Amino acid sequence: MRSLILLEKGWKVHTQPAVLQFSRDGETLDAFGLVNDLLVGTLSPEDWVQKCLHLGIAEEALGVIKAQTIPAAPSA
Repeated sequence: MRSLILLEKGWKVHTQPAVLQFSRDGETLDAFGLVNDLLVGTLSPEDWVQKCLHLGIAEEALGVIKAQTIPAAPSA
């Protein structure tokens, strides 16, 4: 989760009901607002990438993907 990466990079978290904000060096980041903007199209995917680059988190790993075996469906 990129939010945890922000904490590792020195950002402070501020929460209230329906609010998740991060701040560092006078800059404030509204996590829910950014995700909403991305979903509704007011923030383009390209701008999201630029924001992640600006924050220094674009190249961070979000987790480990483990291979899973999906069982075959039973025969009818």
